[in-house]
Amino acid sequence: MASTIEERLARVEERLGEVEAELARLPRPRIGMTIEEARAELGRPVERGPEQYAKLQRLLGCFEGPGDLSENMRDYLYGERE
Repeated sequence: MASTIEERLARVEERLGEVEAELARLPRPRIGMTIEEARAELGRPVERGPEQYAKLQRLLGCFEGPGDLSENMRDYLYGERE
């Protein structure tokens, strides 16, 4: 089952032609956007549900710890409160 380099090269070139033909049929991806498109995209509000907010809070560690931390931050930092 030995094949010569020329035969292997011919098979590779044939396959390359097939792949190029397949790619030619596909629509080209659009890269980038105009300023107007970016403004329209960024101007729409993000739609998030309660599950996504809960996940974000877990990731960020929000709403954990004492409720008065912002008012008494120095007390907690210096050990006067726990």
